[in-house]
Amino acid sequence: MPTIAPPPIDGNVKFQSRWLHRARASTGARRIGASPDPHWSSVFQANLGDVPGYAYAVAHRGRVVDEGAFGYARTPLDAPQTPWTVHTRIHLASVSKPITAVALLRILSHRHISIDQPFYPLVQSQCPVVGPGVATVTIKNLLEMLSGMAVDGTLSAPSIWSFLSAYVAKPLVGTPGVTSAYSNTNFTILQAIISLLADPASQGGDGVAPYVAYVTDHVLRPMGVDPAIFNPSPDPAATSTLSYALSDNGPGIYWGPFDCVGCGGWVASARQLIKFMTGVREDRTLNEHETHKMFHEQLGWYEWTGLYGDYYSHNGWLLDGGTPDRGLNTGIVHLSDGYDALLLVNAQWVDTTGLIVQAFES
Repeated sequence: MPTIAPPPIDGNVKFQSRWLHRARASTGARRIGASPDPHWSSVFQANLGDVPGYAYAVAHRGRVVDEGAFGYARTPLDAPQTPWTVHTRIHLASVSKPITAVALLRILSHRHISIDQPFYPLVQSQCPVVGPGVATVTIKNLLEMLSGMAVDGTLSAPSIWSFLSAYVAKPLVGTPGVTSAYSNTNFTILQAIISLLADPASQGGDGVAPYVAYVTDHVLRPMGVDPAIFNPSPDPAATSTLSYALSDNGPGIYWGPFDCVGCGGWVASARQLIKFMTGVREDRTLNEHETHKMFHEQLGWYEWTGLYGDYYSHNGWLLDGGTPDRGLNTGIVHLSDGYDALLLVNAQWVDTTGLIVQAFES
């Protein structure tokens, strides 16, 4: 049996804030108006020769135009040895955040709630004590990672409500709307808001099930996504995709389910995740204005200035904190000229979104 991972370290919390906010301009002159000539497979093969395995998928104007998978979801050290395919399921880690962003913007729009209003009144019934300054934090601040609240990387909690009650009772550590700090718990709060709005009769239930049901019924199904494949329940440890290190050939580790689904708990395959991306592009859940606002105000997505225009991305990392670290990397990019692409890798320390952009601009 594979090793069961300890509580994971979301690499985003440790590194992503610095990584995302560095200068993101591609080298060379902008080629606005020119048509890209992507080289997906060759770029990925040239740069991912040392990983156990990966899958990718690319859509152009809503139609899948390229996809592939290489290597192993489970290496020979972890029977049964299993090849990667575009149907292989893997934890999406922080790629879960754009999914939550889409769901949140939809439910807020339908309830006529502005993202500029403070978030706390929406969770007060389950979190009765608020820390100094926290009541001024807006929903938009959470989406932008500008909450000024304590940085927290938690992905699993015995009780969402107990966890958030203790968290929102802490004082601010920065200035809302100004202090940039990547924190998973911003999106766990958004998960809680969706749960409370979607199921007011039971006060948001456990803070997990109503959120998952809302995302499934109002985001994923309208996009043609199969919820039997795209959901928060990983495959059993005996057959699941495992996570490996690049620096040795040791056995992999298994990630169980995460209660903080909204920030890092969705599990999916490349084939199903590309449907989510084309659903976003085709405004199947949000209207055109809402989609434009989500991207251009970087609500759950991050802007990358590239050779062919502006791209919008999110990546995800999980690692176990061992020596060496075993983990995974995921990435999605909404590109220009009608392209969307994703890359899923079951090893740590891979710049997935950087490789997607490199392949697009090559």
